[in-house]
Amino acid sequence: MRILTLIVLWLSGLSLLGFGVALLVAPIDVLARIDVTVTGAIADTEIRAFYGGLEIALGLLVLAWTIRPERRRDALLLTAVIYGGIGLARLGSMLATGDDAGFLRFALATELGFLVLAALLYAKAPPPR
Repeated sequence: MRILTLIVLWLSGLSLLGFGVALLVAPIDVLARIDVTVTGAIADTEIRAFYGGLEIALGLLVLAWTIRPERRRDALLLTAVIYGGIGLARLGSMLATGDDAGFLRFALATELGFLVLAALLYAKAPPPR
């Protein structure tokens, strides 16, 4: 379980960090690759700040907690909450709008996969002393 926990947490944290950096550096270009169109300086700044900054912060927090064995259970809970929130919101939106694209299905599978794995590992992790 320990190795699986580390794999899930490192992948989770690095994914958040990677997307955050990409959205901080070139938000409009990154979103255009997945068929999301935004324009203008205000949109550029807002995406950099909110999506880039938030994902970088969350990724760094997951990774920082992963390094400390006594915080790994917290990192699993944070991972489940982050990816659960994103995945369930994506699923609800896809169901409500009928949108179905390869990217959406891949992202949903990834998010719900992290949710399930992190939640199961959290449930099996020993509670703090």
